[in-house]
Amino acid sequence: MVDPAQNLIPQFGILAIPLDEKLRGLLPTLRHENGVVVAARTSNAPYEGQGLQIGDVIYELNGTPVISLEMLKTLVRDIKSGDAVVFQVERGGKLRYVAIEVE
Repeated sequence: MVDPAQNLIPQFGILAIPLDEKLRGLLPTLRHENGVVVAARTSNAPYEGQGLQIGDVIYELNGTPVISLEMLKTLVRDIKSGDAVVFQVERGGKLRYVAIEVE
């Protein structure tokens, strides 16, 4: 289900998986059809702050909808060290914003 070579987002220290039909069946109360789920965190996340947590469903990055893992990877390419980013995530049934500064 998770292949570190394909699912690692090193800029945020996470392994992410796309929100597909099977996963939506396991998480039936989600607010959106598309997104990316944080499956795991690396031990050395390259940012300061609480950051993303396992189980977070990422819906947006800096106001841009994240509809697939490939889209998240594309958005991440433009982020540089020192940039601040804001994710819209669903965590514990609530929408929230998570802001981090990339080291």
